[in-house]
This record gives sequence, C-alpha cells and structure tokens, in this order.
Amino acid sequence: LGGEVVVQTFTPDNYAIKMASKHDYGAFYSQEIHSRRELGFPPFMNLVKLTIRSKKEENVIKFSENLAKLLKKRIPDVDMIGPVPSPMVKLRGFYRWNILIRFSSRSEMVAKLRVALKGFRKASGVFMAVDMDPMTM
Repeated sequence: LGGEVVVQTFTPDNYAIKMASKHDYGAFYSQEIHSRRELGFPPFMNLVKLTIRSKKEENVIKFSENLAKLLKKRIPDVDMIGPVPSPMVKLRGFYRWNILIRFSSRSEMVAKLRVALKGFRKASGVFMAVDMDPMTM
C-alpha cells in the first residue's frame, strides 16, 4: 500500500533503518539473528534488564553499584553488564541506570534472582524495574 513514513534517528546508517527503508525483511533478519547469536541475546540466551531510576543522579549511581556488588556476591557466576547509564540517561525528570544479566535458562534466572534480591532494601526515592527478555536495551 502507498504511504509515507518519516523516521527521526541519530543513526541513519544503521542496518535496521536501511533495511526498513528498502522493505528488506530477509536481510534485516539475517543481520539481526547473527548479531544476537554473537552477543548472547534472545532467542539464544535469556536476559533480565534492571532499570534503576531516581530524581537524584548520585542516588542512582550508588544504588546501582551496590546492587551490582550484591548480585556478584550472591550469584558468583552471573554474566552481568553494568551498571551503566541508560541510553537516555534522564527521562521525565529521572536519572536512569541499567544492569543487564544473561542466563541460559529462564527458570534458573528467575530462581537465582529471587534468592539474590531477597531482603535487598530499596533506598528512599530510588525505583527499580525488572524487565525479562527486554526488546530494547
């Protein structure tokens, strides 16, 4: 069908943008599935993204670092990326940091995280969201 799509992006040379503009799903899938296999992303591994946010940047950083230390201590074999600032570090007045965790087994991931986070105290004014197999980083 006819129509027009306007895409605003910081990365116009990204393969996803180029393939979408050509309606080339096959080439996009081929590139994307290769990247996901190499990076250990779904569907080849399971991911959990912990997003920590607060109106005070220092609180987000401190909380994220303490959480990462706790996870490494309670799950010694954890495959973790971060803590790192979110791609959009400040959104709607909140500073945001992420911790990304990879597991091969979803049930193992859930069980280990439940144990690791049990009794972990949230800081005042700091919020944490847990996203299983997030679509975006």
